[in-house]
Amino acid sequence: MKYIITGASSGIGRRCAERLLEEGNECLLLARSKDRLDEMSCKYEFAKSYTIDLTVIESIEDVFNSNSSMFPFDGLIHCAGIAPLKRTDENDYVTLRTAYETNVFSFIELMRCMTQIGVLKDGGAVVAMSSVIAHRGSNRQSIYSGTKAALEGTIRCMAKELIDRRIRVNAVVSGTVETEMLKKLRTESPNLDEKIMRHSPLGIVPVDDICEIIEFLLSDKASHITGASVPVDSGFLL
Repeated sequence: MKYIITGASSGIGRRCAERLLEEGNECLLLARSKDRLDEMSCKYEFAKSYTIDLTVIESIEDVFNSNSSMFPFDGLIHCAGIAPLKRTDENDYVTLRTAYETNVFSFIELMRCMTQIGVLKDGGAVVAMSSVIAHRGSNRQSIYSGTKAALEGTIRCMAKELIDRRIRVNAVVSGTVETEMLKKLRTESPNLDEKIMRHSPLGIVPVDDICEIIEFLLSDKASHITGASVPVDSGFLL
């Protein structure tokens, strides 16, 4: 199988890439960090990397022009994303634009390219990472929440459009996940885990749990699931 993975240099995207590559799949890895992508390409035989800043929307088509030998792909995993933390009175246009370009606009452009005939297989699958913050208010996350709500709305419409080609498009709505970003936040916020547990009684989500849900949604076992936002939230939304 052949997959494109955005945000493949760290966090959920990197772990998904590692798991799929270890299973013998071919993966085109997209991220800004060339060094980390090169490390993945050296480690895994079937990894191919492409360094890109997804906020430069007009450059996304070049990904496909440069990798047409991999057509058709079986799926796309969109893990690239940023989560700016700003109060409403701190929000600014540059942060707003960058967040929407990374989290939403890049996905729309990737899907425009992928749904051209012959690029993504009919019967293929797409999974994008969303967040519980799209569904429940939280301080300092009005921009981030808006991007994820927009992403989920976009996914539902795309799923409807593409259903005749049996291309399934779904979102994973995650709670707090054990990633490098969380480790960094722990150094900046005392007692962070205790604060998380107040709202997530089942605890911090292991990154492999998220990857397993993504792999399920890519697989034939999820052949009748499309346009869904699947929560993996440790009880946050209850």
